[in-house]
Amino acid sequence: DSCLLDPSTLNTTASAPEHPLTPVSVSPPRTSSPSGSMPPTSERDLLLAAVNKLENTRQSELTELLMSPPKCERAMGLFNIEVLCAKLADAKMVLNSDDGEEEQKLSDTQSTKSAPQPPSIPVTPWAK
Repeated sequence: DSCLLDPSTLNTTASAPEHPLTPVSVSPPRTSSPSGSMPPTSERDLLLAAVNKLENTRQSELTELLMSPPKCERAMGLFNIEVLCAKLADAKMVLNSDDGEEEQKLSDTQSTKSAPQPPSIPVTPWAK
């Protein structure tokens, strides 16, 4: 009890260090994320995760197409689901048109291979 009423104790403040050269509080530098276990994630990984939530097939191809616009457009897709859905629809259209062209090329080459070619006869102009 006598310690609480001692005038020398009342004159010292709680924030004053015992040794003047010692800092009052030392906090370690912050080097990790708040959760501690999450490694830094790349923009590609974030886009892939978003695409995986919305699409069941061709996620990696769609993600590659979504990585082609400028960074600000990609960021808009990550923060706005409506923008991402619109970009996904565009990317799927591109992939489907590529598939259509490949199928067309395949059917063209197959039809030319399967159809018999007439013998090449030299064409001469008609005499007048």
